[in-house]
Amino acid sequence: MRCTSPDHKPQPRKRNRAACERALTDAALSLFSEQGFETTTTREIGARAGCSEALIQRYFGSKAGLLIAVIRNEECDRAFTDFRDGPIAQDLTHELRNSFSFLMRHMDSITPRLRVLMARALVDTDFRKEFAELPKRGLLLAYLTMRLEACEKKGWIEPGTDISAAAFMMITLCLQTSFIMREAFDIPCEERTRTAMDMLTLCQRGIERR
Repeated sequence: MRCTSPDHKPQPRKRNRAACERALTDAALSLFSEQGFETTTTREIGARAGCSEALIQRYFGSKAGLLIAVIRNEECDRAFTDFRDGPIAQDLTHELRNSFSFLMRHMDSITPRLRVLMARALVDTDFRKEFAELPKRGLLLAYLTMRLEACEKKGWIEPGTDISAAAFMMITLCLQTSFIMREAFDIPCEERTRTAMDMLTLCQRGIERR
């Protein structure tokens, strides 16, 4: 019979990297929202996450890198794959409206993250450059581009249209109407929705087949 030495107690199971990264980004978002980016320390983030403070540097490079990861976590959401794989609507008008409705819901769901990110981008030039690149590299742009390409194959979009640019324009339009108009100017929902639909109509006129 094998004996176990009292000096060799079972060690608690360590969380894998993905679990630690998620715990750190969740803790960071919570603390950044409560007390601001500048006053939050990496030690506080590690403590709330239940992870080593050193993992922030290893996984994210810096506290600012952790802030970027906060927004990227949303792209792992099941809703993203549902959006990517969902059926294309019966015509371009309905497809654009359906896609834009998804974008609006997504922006609403990440409002706490956007508040933290925007506040940091206003005062940190280097971070602002990194933040500006997020939509261009994210899955949201890739998936929206895929859906517009499917519309192009159906003959709904003018040949030669820059599909990626059209998708990026829709994302920035959504950010403007669903977040900035609300947070910066306190514009009522009905007015923001009406403005968004008017601008989406102009977008459609610019890309639909003539």
